[in-house]
Amino acid sequence: MRRRLERQFLVAGWVVIALLGAVLVRSWLHYRDARPPRAASMPVASAAAAPPAHAPTTAPAPLLPPPPVFALRAARGDCWIAVRAGSAAGRVLYEGVLPTRKSVRFRARRLWVRLGAPLNLDATLGGRAVGLPTGVSDVVVTPTGVHRAAR
Repeated sequence: MRRRLERQFLVAGWVVIALLGAVLVRSWLHYRDARPPRAASMPVASAAAAPPAHAPTTAPAPLLPPPPVFALRAARGDCWIAVRAGSAAGRVLYEGVLPTRKSVRFRARRLWVRLGAPLNLDATLGGRAVGLPTGVSDVVVTPTGVHRAAR
């Protein structure tokens, strides 16, 4: 009987140790996932500390607002258009016939646009109506407006 009692205490002790281990592992995993990631490469500096000797002396560039949306709507008939990012050699964003009552929208710092029948189009830049040249033409769209492209 005494051996049986010793064996029961021994099993109970191992069960308690296993449960404590499981609780500790679970707590450690929860704590590890809950804390924010630590940036190893970013030194922590106090407000009174002087900047390091290798710090740049110029202020960082201000963040630019997003460019306005340039929208074209084929209001009076179909219109062939080609839109490229940046310049006439830029990546093609759209090329084809814009059917009547359909529209396309673009957001970029600079767009190069070739218009086949601009009189059929209504154009807006940042929600404001902008004028387009007549006849087949190339225009450049920037946040400041729509301008004829230099040939």
